[in-house]
Amino acid sequence: MKGSGMIIVIKVARDARSGRFTTRDDARHNPDRTVVETIKVRRKAPRRVKK
Repeated sequence: MKGSGMIIVIKVARDARSGRFTTRDDARHNPDRTVVETIKVRRKAPRRVKK
């Protein structure tokens, strides 16, 4: 697992009225929003310093 980084999955929903992107928990409460895509972000993991 060296140098893989952290993979963060973000679920994205689009508001039907305004067309803006919002996160998933808004979509659960608001019927206008539909889940559009899941974005995977690969972040660099912080380097561990050997002691």
